[in-house]
Amino acid sequence: MPNRKPGRDELGELVQKVEVLEKKLALLTDVREIANLQGRYIYYLQSHQYEQIVEMFARKEEVSVEMDNLGKFIGRDKVRDVFLKVLQPLYTMKGAMGLHMLTTPVIEVHPGGRRAWGMWHTLGCNTQPDFVGKDNEITANPVLIAMWQQGKYFVDFVKEEGEWKWKDFRWYVNFRTPFHEGWVQRPITGNLSVVAKLIPGCPPPDGPSDYHPFSPDELTPYLPVPPRPFGR
Repeated sequence: MPNRKPGRDELGELVQKVEVLEKKLALLTDVREIANLQGRYIYYLQSHQYEQIVEMFARKEEVSVEMDNLGKFIGRDKVRDVFLKVLQPLYTMKGAMGLHMLTTPVIEVHPGGRRAWGMWHTLGCNTQPDFVGKDNEITANPVLIAMWQQGKYFVDFVKEEGEWKWKDFRWYVNFRTPFHEGWVQRPITGNLSVVAKLIPGCPPPDGPSDYHPFSPDELTPYLPVPPRPFGR
C-alpha cells in the first residue's frame, strides 16, 4: 500500500497535539524545579548554609519573608538579616537541631510561566535552648529542649533568567511543643519574637505576621488555603 501523505487537517491536528504536549511538559518541568527548590531549602537549613538560603530569593523583584510571630519583612536587606542575624545564630548553637519534612505539596504555575505559588505542610523536630521559651538573656550553656513542630509554608515564586526563585516566603507555625508535654498542654514554645529580642541584629518588621497557631480553646482555621488552579 503506497505511503499516504497526511492532509492539511491532519497536519493541523498533529501541530495542536504537539503544542499541548509541549505546554504540559513545560508545566511538569516547572513544578519539579519548584519542588526541588523548596526541598533544597530544607537541606540548606539542616546543614546551616544560610548564605545559600538567601540566594534562593529573587534579585529583580521586591521580596519578603514572614515567619512565626516575628513579623513581615520587606526587601532583600531585611530578608538577609532575618536569616543571617536571627535564624543562623539560633540554629547554629551547640546542640541545636531542626529536622523538617515537607508533605502534601500543592504547586500551581501561572499559564504565563513566570509566576507560581506553592504550599507545603511541614512536620519535624527541633532541639532548642531553653531561653527561647522564656524572656531572659542568653546563657552560655543553656539547657536543651526537645520539641515537636508543625507548620505550613506558603510561597510566591518568580522565574528570573530561567530559574525559579522565592518572591514572598511565609512560614506559619501551628504548634511547637516540648515532646513530653504535647500541643494541648503547651501549643507554642519559643516564639521567634522572643529570640529576636535576645539575639541582636533583627531589623524592625514592616508589618505583623499572619499568626494564628493551634489553640485548645477554639477550632483552629489553619489558614491560608492552598493556591488555586488556573483553569486547567
